[in-house]
Amino acid sequence: MRNNFKLHTQKIPGSVAISFTIILLVIFCRLLGWFQPLEWKLLDAFFKLRPSEKIDERIVVVKITEEDIKKLSYPISDQKLVLILTKIKNQQPRTIGLDIVRDIPQEPGSEQLIKVLQETPEIWGIEKILGEKFSKFSPHPVLKKSGRVASVDTVSDADGVLRNILLYPESENKQKLPNLGLAVAQTYLQKQSISSKPGENNYLQLDKTLFVPFQANKEGKSNAGGYININAGGYKVLLNYRGANSFQKVSLSEILDDNISPTIFTDRIVLIGYEAPSIKDLFLTPYSFNGVKSPVYTSGVEVNAHIASMVLSSVLDNRHLIKTSNELLEYILIIFASSIFPLVIWKWQTANMNFNINKFLLVEFTTFSVGILGLFSISYFAFLNGWWIPVGIPITGLLISTIAIVGYTIQDQKLRVDKLNYTWQVITKNISEVILVVHPKNYLISDLKPLGAEFIGYSKNNILNTSFLNYVVEKDKGLIKAIIRDLSFLDKDKDDKITVQFRVIHQDRSERILEATFSNLLDDSLIINSVDVTELMIAQTKFGDAVSRLEEFISPLE
Repeated sequence: MRNNFKLHTQKIPGSVAISFTIILLVIFCRLLGWFQPLEWKLLDAFFKLRPSEKIDERIVVVKITEEDIKKLSYPISDQKLVLILTKIKNQQPRTIGLDIVRDIPQEPGSEQLIKVLQETPEIWGIEKILGEKFSKFSPHPVLKKSGRVASVDTVSDADGVLRNILLYPESENKQKLPNLGLAVAQTYLQKQSISSKPGENNYLQLDKTLFVPFQANKEGKSNAGGYININAGGYKVLLNYRGANSFQKVSLSEILDDNISPTIFTDRIVLIGYEAPSIKDLFLTPYSFNGVKSPVYTSGVEVNAHIASMVLSSVLDNRHLIKTSNELLEYILIIFASSIFPLVIWKWQTANMNFNINKFLLVEFTTFSVGILGLFSISYFAFLNGWWIPVGIPITGLLISTIAIVGYTIQDQKLRVDKLNYTWQVITKNISEVILVVHPKNYLISDLKPLGAEFIGYSKNNILNTSFLNYVVEKDKGLIKAIIRDLSFLDKDKDDKITVQFRVIHQDRSERILEATFSNLLDDSLIINSVDVTELMIAQTKFGDAVSRLEEFISPLE
């Protein structure tokens, strides 16, 4: 009986409705952008979990510190800048990125600076073309005239972290500039005979590396990766940071004091910029938050070094760029995690387990943990191979679905217990006891109580003075005779009783099951308290095991 009964509800559509409601809710919240912070934090975690990479020796950062500002003042004079550029130039770097605003002369030394800039075609200057008018600035006129100007425009996410970059920002008047990191990297590659060319879909291509920007809709918005409705202008891509402490750095003071290697800049990209906190050219990155109270900021010049390193490494070292997954894949993961996965697990459990709450919750917790670990592992493995597959939303869907399925299953089992108990009450409430008075020797029925009662379909007038054995099936007559015989030897002063189940023939000729208690009366008569338990036995067979198992599942909750 236990093996034949499978504890599963017929209310599968209820579970399906729950799961698909969760899917719609999760997708709706995704489209509102509510999950963006979660996806960003998971992406940051992947950066920090990724194995550290060695220093990119092709790039050197010349940092301008607070100590340098104290010594040289702010802004640094053109004369000091000429001296620094000359010392760097003498070591024959491949290119120099000057991440310093120089839109107006800073005397003394402006004429010398003009000469150095004219004689050094490897130098790139900067301009800011996006944002409010007061935040924009122009490049040095010499660099602008020669077309050696790059952008340092950035757009951080809503939480202040810089995760994507503009390779070709475009101003309101349609002016386009390459990013400074991209510009110096391209100059470096040109000296290895690698130039940019239009690739597939007219994307930027350097050698075999294709730089695929965020895909925009008609409104210029994108749902790339964990982003929702982000502005996709400016040839936006994810910045594949190299990690903390990824570049060799020297200070201005070290250069001026000749406290550097004579070949430190040779054949390298040199980026010059401020690291002094007072200048406020600082950014939050995925590495900024490491459990400390105060975040660690990265200077703008180092951000450009990361961009240059990303370009060089992807072209020369086959290092992965970070691409974003197809949005369809994201929806498939949401549906799987929010619906198919928990429903399959739930169905398997309800079909195969002897339920109790502890086992049920243990299996649910285990499958939930495996699901989260699986989703996280898939996304992290994809990240290591150059793909950002957002799993914050599927994990959230899995969590909500698991909670909902657990709650639904427990509530469903409680309702089934109530329903079975009610069914049991309906079956048993109309069962009435019939009392017969029988002579122990000839088995004749001398009385039937209560008034108006029937015995297996016969009225009192029909069965009085007939043998009780006439109504007992042949194979059970010996049992009844033995019981009556045994009672005749018992002390009539004691309340001795024998209860037994046996089969009788109903008036409609069907077999019925009686449960009867035989006892002696003082006048040498037998009293038989009988109950027709046929329906009760069928119900017990059908529902008894279910009630037992359901109550075993529910009882720990009560």
